[in-house]
Amino acid sequence: MAPTEVEPMRLVLSAAMLVALLALSIAGDRSPLTPDAITVQQQLAQAWKEADPSSAMAGALERDMARVRAKSLQAPAASQARAQDPGAFREALARIKTAPDGSTYRPGYKQREIARAQSLRRGVGVALPWIERGPGNVSGRARAIVVDPTDNTHNTWFVATVGGGIWKTTNGGNTWQEKTPQLATLSTTCLAMCASRPEVMYAGTGMGYGRIVDLEGSGIWKSMDRGETWTQLASTADGQILTAINRIVVDPANPDILVVCSNTTFSHLGTKGGERSSGIYRSTDGGASWTRTLNPDLLFGNTTDNRVQQIVADPTNFQRLYATVNEVGVVRSTNGGLTWSVSASNFALPSDVGNPTGGGFGLAGISVRTEMAISPSDPDRLYAAVERPRGIADLYMSIDAGVSWVLTQDVSGNPNWFNAFGNSGAVSYQAGWFDNTIAVHPYDEDVVFVGGVNMYRIDVNTESNRRTSQPISWWLQNGPASFVHADHHWIEIVPINESTNQFWIIDANDGGLGVSRNGGSSFTQITGMGTTQFYGADKAPGQKRYFGGMQDNGTWMSGNDPASTSPWGFILGGDGFEVAFHGSDASKMLYGSQFNGIVRSTDGGNSFTPVTDAAFPPIFGATGAPFITKIANDKTDPDLVFIVGSTGVKRSDDFGLSWSSTPLTPHWIGWRPFDNVEISIADPQVVWATSQMVRDPTSGRTGGIHVSTDGGLSFNEVSANIPGDVSESSGLGTHPSEAGTAYLLFSLAGRAKILRTTDYGASFTDLSGFSTPTRGGFSANGFPDVAVFSLLVMPWDTDILWAGTEVGLFVSDDGGASWQFADNGLPHVAIFQLRIVDEEVLVATQGRGIWSVQLPELAGHQPPAATLAPRLNALVMRPDGVMPIDIDLRSSYDSTQVWVDGSLLSTIGPNVTPTSETIVMPVVVAGSVSAQLTAFRDGREYRSPMRTGTGYVVDLAAHYENDFSIPSHDLDFGGNGFRMNHLPGFSDRALHSDHPYGVNTNVIAQLLRPIRVQASEATLEYSDVVMVEKGISTDWTNPNFWDYVVVEGTTDGANWIPLAPGYDSRANPIWSSAYAAGQTSDGGSFTQGNSTMWVSHSINLLETFDAGDTIFIRFRLFSDAAVVAWGWAIDNLVIQPNGVRVEDPEDGPPTVASRAVLGTNVPNPFNPVTEISYSLPAATRVNLTVYDLAGRLVRRLVRGENRDAGEHRVSWNGRDDRGRSVASGIYAYRLRTDEVELVRKMTLLK
Repeated sequence: MAPTEVEPMRLVLSAAMLVALLALSIAGDRSPLTPDAITVQQQLAQAWKEADPSSAMAGALERDMARVRAKSLQAPAASQARAQDPGAFREALARIKTAPDGSTYRPGYKQREIARAQSLRRGVGVALPWIERGPGNVSGRARAIVVDPTDNTHNTWFVATVGGGIWKTTNGGNTWQEKTPQLATLSTTCLAMCASRPEVMYAGTGMGYGRIVDLEGSGIWKSMDRGETWTQLASTADGQILTAINRIVVDPANPDILVVCSNTTFSHLGTKGGERSSGIYRSTDGGASWTRTLNPDLLFGNTTDNRVQQIVADPTNFQRLYATVNEVGVVRSTNGGLTWSVSASNFALPSDVGNPTGGGFGLAGISVRTEMAISPSDPDRLYAAVERPRGIADLYMSIDAGVSWVLTQDVSGNPNWFNAFGNSGAVSYQAGWFDNTIAVHPYDEDVVFVGGVNMYRIDVNTESNRRTSQPISWWLQNGPASFVHADHHWIEIVPINESTNQFWIIDANDGGLGVSRNGGSSFTQITGMGTTQFYGADKAPGQKRYFGGMQDNGTWMSGNDPASTSPWGFILGGDGFEVAFHGSDASKMLYGSQFNGIVRSTDGGNSFTPVTDAAFPPIFGATGAPFITKIANDKTDPDLVFIVGSTGVKRSDDFGLSWSSTPLTPHWIGWRPFDNVEISIADPQVVWATSQMVRDPTSGRTGGIHVSTDGGLSFNEVSANIPGDVSESSGLGTHPSEAGTAYLLFSLAGRAKILRTTDYGASFTDLSGFSTPTRGGFSANGFPDVAVFSLLVMPWDTDILWAGTEVGLFVSDDGGASWQFADNGLPHVAIFQLRIVDEEVLVATQGRGIWSVQLPELAGHQPPAATLAPRLNALVMRPDGVMPIDIDLRSSYDSTQVWVDGSLLSTIGPNVTPTSETIVMPVVVAGSVSAQLTAFRDGREYRSPMRTGTGYVVDLAAHYENDFSIPSHDLDFGGNGFRMNHLPGFSDRALHSDHPYGVNTNVIAQLLRPIRVQASEATLEYSDVVMVEKGISTDWTNPNFWDYVVVEGTTDGANWIPLAPGYDSRANPIWSSAYAAGQTSDGGSFTQGNSTMWVSHSINLLETFDAGDTIFIRFRLFSDAAVVAWGWAIDNLVIQPNGVRVEDPEDGPPTVASRAVLGTNVPNPFNPVTEISYSLPAATRVNLTVYDLAGRLVRRLVRGENRDAGEHRVSWNGRDDRGRSVASGIYAYRLRTDEVELVRKMTLLK
């Protein structure tokens, strides 16, 4: 693909996933970076306001704002999430493949299993018409680069990618060719080419940075034809020189001499010097045999990390080699790697050694990692870039070929290139364990280029040992330097013309390549390699439009019918994960980032809102949700969605708008990355949930396997029926026509990979052939001994199974009795998700993007028909004193029961077609109300989730005032996160939000008294102090407004309308100045409100409502998932100051002259007659009505008749309007006039 900027899709970014803005300043002359978050906010906002809304720049600015706020999740604490976390997925993969006893796969297992599968295949596979869907403008992680020295145009490059093998371009990145389809399943991390024999190349696999080795490698591969074909070196295939090949150097004069550094897994759960190992290996026969020439543990002991992760060779003398050692420094050799001596051993501070961030239990790296470079113009000049675990980036220099080293001192703000914003210090996230690279100017030994999250140019003064640093690339489109994707792994310098100081820089990063053809003055991000790593994807119903969540790159969406080179549009930052289109409405979408950071769109992704109820209780200060966000959605019941977390599962009946919780006990974990939930394709009443079935060492909890047959309202644990040699499920599959059939997928070495149940988990059968393995320990039916993530059962023939594994697609045509490699045109690549949508099978791969195939057998495919559970909408109080029960009968039922507070309220007769009903229930007693539906069909129950609401006896008023000084008035308000307090800095009590308020929430104070809107002087007046996060948009409905406060009203209790635009601390100069005075580097503020900041407001209710409307009013503070500030205080509330105040009928004598009173019926209880009295302050129209507790009308005692002022009495004889005697029970009687509505209750006893 040509290295040009693609027109982005015009999409508005959600505040839920746009996390706090961290420190950064943007200087027009690209001066050194300093921490100044306010500058960034102002500049991004101004540029965004001035951009043409339909332009590419506007879209780029919106992506910047998403990325900025997502990146701020980078934090040193393990409990805090980071957008685009490079370690979490690798750690998750390692855990599902490691047994409780520590055993796991042997090195090289993937290639062995591929070779075995190919040898067992019966005949030649039939190619299917697979279509690579892209995205063409988003590449995955690139790790290493080789530029062909024989190409005089310098445009022939080889690139090693983490999940997609080795790629080649001959035209500087305009087009690409995949050269290693057999390596797509491997993490290819380093490349080397012999200068004198460029047809000889070597590639190392296995990424050994951080704590684990994964994606797993398979030794070293060699090409004898300049990268056109590759073969594995048998001497490395089984881990003979360890599992992660970190770097390879080749003697430029002899392709048979090569030196390699490598290491095995280094788990934070083990001991140093125990299971991990590292070393330097040397071969003189082209890799046929090896000699270990350095064991760092023997040189440095085992108190330090000691992993050797880089080797560099003097470009003028291959005898001089240098290697970096984690938590130590540098070793060197003067005889081509035969022997080694210490060059530097003091790069790690004593406080760094054995002291990783997060106490060793986070997902980041554990080491003080060093990368070094040699100056081409002065080979005695060496530089070493050193990361530290707590926010420091150091640059060491040697001018004597490593005999001595000096730490250079930065005089330009000491930027930290391992941090997204250049911040240094203990509070800053550090990514250098993962992204650390360095190169020296080809003609000037005093100029160095370093890369971490961003790239910098460093100019060094050797006389003073001081340096100045300035960014040359930035991960934001509108940053202080050219945009290049974040996280840099390799900087390749390409000399062009020394006389004109011309050279190129090619950078390998997490989104492909960044290329500068002017020495770093500007860069272009180059994509086009089909190497994107997807966790999940979905297809719009009835359309050929796709979207999905990617490792490192967020969530993107395609246009119609994309091909491999088609550009996709960015819609959300962070890591992207599972996604869902609504099965019958393509305008509805769910997607998100890690730890259940889910957002919801109802307009096809043009805008979206946070799903705040998706959060689970935190565990040990960490998030209570899995890193890999799981979204289970059913196409048969497209509104039904499930997610998992620390307490169990959450269910949504309205496609993520609201949620109900079901706890899972006694065995459940819920926050591990592969904890999962899936809905049965055959029957949405059947739901499976899985978590690790052995003890989690961090929490001490043990998980389990659970199944529900009532739509996730209750679960039955079936863990005891699972064979004991498996521990953590890596995926789930269900059957298209058999509700009791499911497939639990596992990934431990040498153990069952697919366990099928046909009886809802009562028993399981191994379909992968490992319960009865062959003598060599292989599967008895051809299934590979690798990790498995997904499984499909084909609806036209349920004996046909497709299994997505980490080495590709395997198929069975006999119900799992035998398996073979598909060999049907889909690449050898890890398959994370398989799903059928319409007539297509959709495949989300970890390294080769999205693929789909349209199969003739799926022509006209529709989700299976099933009986759906009834739905009960939210229970809300209306201002008229009733709580309606809104019922959706979504299928044909024999009958439906309505239960309220555990008692049967009503039974609805049979319905032939789907229908809706509403039961109006007057609220006569304040308190919590619960309701649930139970429908019956053919003897089976179908239940709705329990809905709860808060009911209260309303007291209609035309006037209300409250200065919050009287504690008894506190009961006038309900909601969450507000309380009446007298706080320091204030002269009296006021209505206060929490200080500070929480993130990702709505804090609400609702006035429980309904207001009848007057025809004139219908004002709402109040004073407040607002210290909430300042946004960058001026439109409060735009997510980039961030936090805000707003006053709202409603006529029905469900649909709230703003009475005036929402606002934040920018709304008043007093607030704005105070906020700025305490503004922190993350964009928040520590300024506390006080009584000098009160600001008065007046709102005309008639601009929103009509005279005579009865409304509720509430105050709402919205907080996104970002930083927060002090909060909101409210005082001196006056509503319609000249209105008639209506008192509660039980308050005793009236306190004002004008008042209606509804008396207690006499006698009470009664049988058969009772008398009801009421008093009127003036002549008015009267309705006096009796209801039962289901809200059904029983008797109209007075029907809209005019009554004079004074006392009136009416008798009721216990009969309805048709003269029938009613049953014993509690009844409500309601008095309604033109000005008031009052309700009491009475009891009839027979």
